[in-house]
Amino acid sequence: MLLTAGLILMLIAAFLEIQLMRHMPWLRDLVCRYSIITIAISVALSIALGSLFGAAGVIVMIAGIGSTILTQPYYWYHRPEIRAKVQSFLAPWRSLGRGINKTVRAITWPARTTTKVKFMLRRK
Repeated sequence: MLLTAGLILMLIAAFLEIQLMRHMPWLRDLVCRYSIITIAISVALSIALGSLFGAAGVIVMIAGIGSTILTQPYYWYHRPEIRAKVQSFLAPWRSLGRGINKTVRAITWPARTTTKVKFMLRRK
């Protein structure tokens, strides 16, 4: 029961934290410069949500640590030096994905068009 409550609170805290960072770019820039603020925001948000829902102790600890771990990739991606590395790493995979998408669409073209034609004939 405690673990489930902690996990639910963790997911809610991580979601709210990412939403805050998306809608407040000045806060995201501040957090990307100073990593300790990330931990403080995660824990403070978990404590605030815990008190809002009547949770305490282990539940808030699980939520605070878990939301910090969940949101770290988001902050890492938004750091300029790491973003450049990630985008250069993903570039070949994007072209591979586009090629796979075109191949699958070409293979399934007959099925997609006949379904559309049958649907259009049924409407009339």
